[in-house]
Amino acid sequence: MVKVADEVEVDVSTHAWKVTYAEAISSALESEVEGIKIPFLGLDSLIASKETDRKQDALDRQRLLEVRRRAQSR
Repeated sequence: MVKVADEVEVDVSTHAWKVTYAEAISSALESEVEGIKIPFLGLDSLIASKETDRKQDALDRQRLLEVRRRAQSR
């Protein structure tokens, strides 16, 4: 984790629970902020990264599964 100006936290990792960078990069999404391209996990990889024993991850996973369900029903 990197703190910027004591306010913004950015997680930088090559492995998130059972999801590796090599597996996630093929479905990664990208956004551009002030000319800088920022890759981030695709929804399926993000959901898989939340398959942990942590209570907060279980809540996050439920919300993300709902987001995916809504997106698929459009």
